[in-house]
Amino acid sequence: MVRQVRPPKPTPTTSASATLREDNDPPNIPDQSAPPAIDLDINVMTVAQLRQHLRAHSIRFPSRARKAELVRLAAEHRRETFDVKFEPDFSTDSLETTPDPTTADQTPLDEETSQPTSTSLNAPAALAQDVETMTIAQLRAYLQDHAIHVPSRARKAQLLEIAKEHHARSSDIQAGDMTTLSAQLSHLSIEADQAIADSTTDASTDGPITGVSTEVDTNAPLPNIPNPTDDISYLHASFNPTFLTIPKLRNLLSAHEVTYTKAKNKADLIQLFDANIVPRAAATIQAMSTVEKTDEGIVDA
Repeated sequence: MVRQVRPPKPTPTTSASATLREDNDPPNIPDQSAPPAIDLDINVMTVAQLRQHLRAHSIRFPSRARKAELVRLAAEHRRETFDVKFEPDFSTDSLETTPDPTTADQTPLDEETSQPTSTSLNAPAALAQDVETMTIAQLRAYLQDHAIHVPSRARKAQLLEIAKEHHARSSDIQAGDMTTLSAQLSHLSIEADQAIADSTTDASTDGPITGVSTEVDTNAPLPNIPNPTDDISYLHASFNPTFLTIPKLRNLLSAHEVTYTKAKNKADLIQLFDANIVPRAAATIQAMSTVEKTDEGIVDA
């Protein structure tokens, strides 16, 4: 009797639906021989190809984003990329006037002419005419170059408004402020020179250098005399400390070196105020009544 041997079962292959799983996606290892993702049709890309395409262009996407969201992000990036047109930084006229490097050394210094640069004062005026024709990508690049915050979901109308506001501020500065600033600096320079000249007039360096006198001038004004603009309402006889807040009471007690750490509530602070500051206030009012002001300052009566 011959024993029959069954053939081995075929190895199961990965189905197409397994490619669309998001939670158990294997790590993406880009194939060097595969064509770049930008050359493929976005609609026929798999989830793994879309993720690889977005990572290659530094586009952030949610970790659990579905295929529709990935297709939308890739299409938006491609649309913004195709909207950008190449614009040379110089015109063809500048190529015709480019000096010959072999004859540059033969040009006399007095015959050299200054060439206009890209940072001339009339650049914002020319930009105001071109800002209307800019695409969204060009407007974003322009605002980012000038360190202007750009909202991530701003539309073209909003970007255009921000660019116009920046252009208006730049035009105002260049139109009037530069001339005014130059005149002010010149005026300040003249005043500073005149002040230095006046301070050095009649100055003599022949005599000996004398030190600073340490004697106390008895005719000097008394310190800590309240001015009319100071808040001395707590010195009035009819002042009621209950209208003060707790922080204000603590500040006044600290200013008069009164310890209030044992106070438990506002009533205790008011009691400390009445016991320590009110007598000092009465003495201060009496002392101020004996002070008179003369031409030489405030002195004791």
